[in-house]
Amino acid sequence: MPNRGSVQADAFLNGVPYLQTINDITTGTPTGIHVEPGIWMIVPVTTDPAVPSPSLVRMASIPHGAAIVAQGTFSTSNGPPNIPVQHITPFSTVPAGTALPSPAPRGQPITFASQTATAQGTARLPQDLSSFIAAGTITQAMLDDPNSILREQNQGLNITQTIEIVISTSPAAPLFGGGTDNIAFLLGDPAAVTSPLAAGENAQTLQMTATFWIETVEYTINLPRFQPGDGALKLSPRAQFPGQVVPSFLVTPPFAITSPTAITVTSTQIQYSQVVMLNFKTLTWPHVSVATLVPA
Repeated sequence: MPNRGSVQADAFLNGVPYLQTINDITTGTPTGIHVEPGIWMIVPVTTDPAVPSPSLVRMASIPHGAAIVAQGTFSTSNGPPNIPVQHITPFSTVPAGTALPSPAPRGQPITFASQTATAQGTARLPQDLSSFIAAGTITQAMLDDPNSILREQNQGLNITQTIEIVISTSPAAPLFGGGTDNIAFLLGDPAAVTSPLAAGENAQTLQMTATFWIETVEYTINLPRFQPGDGALKLSPRAQFPGQVVPSFLVTPPFAITSPTAITVTSTQIQYSQVVMLNFKTLTWPHVSVATLVPA
């Protein structure tokens, strides 16, 4: 799609639409908690503004009452990704020098009991995580660092190449576009602009940053005995540990396989870690989403 230029020639943008949906399965009945239609676009090199490399843009609308435009860059490297630690502890947004009853000085982390997996009687839903802890599907490590889920997934994998995409609603120079928009309810009482202890934001979407890792993974799969005409084989590599997600392959050998044979194949794995900063009155909460996607 052409973006009309004036200082420079038209810029042609190509895009791919997407739809993300998230269900809460902790109650036993999947319940929809997020739906996000959006589009990814690539922006070519531009001279006005002076951006010397192509950049990526993600635009999305969320029924929470917010819309985002996030822009960023991408790079390619050999080997697996370097996935950092990501905390979920909220921190104070009260300016320094504000009189009590402010909860804490600006930027100071404030830990809640609900961040302890074994704690019960908190505002967390569900309160009792004992069944998930026993099954290993929710752990203290996940609450301390959701990105640990991504690093654990990569244990034992031979990742030969990684494309890293970093986007933000407040991107680093030379990019400067993007941002978030909120409905009035999310922004809350306008008096919060002049008084940090006023009613303040109900749930303002302040900023979103996200990193996507597109990884090339080398797997070994075992072909059973096969005769031409038997039909396609649906095969998956062996998981390195319980719960590790692995792709599935359709394999149609062009000749007979007289004895079990191991072959090497490659596939794409996509991982992401997204952090949305949500302002609730005098606190900023990191809202972290992580996932690993493999093809079936």
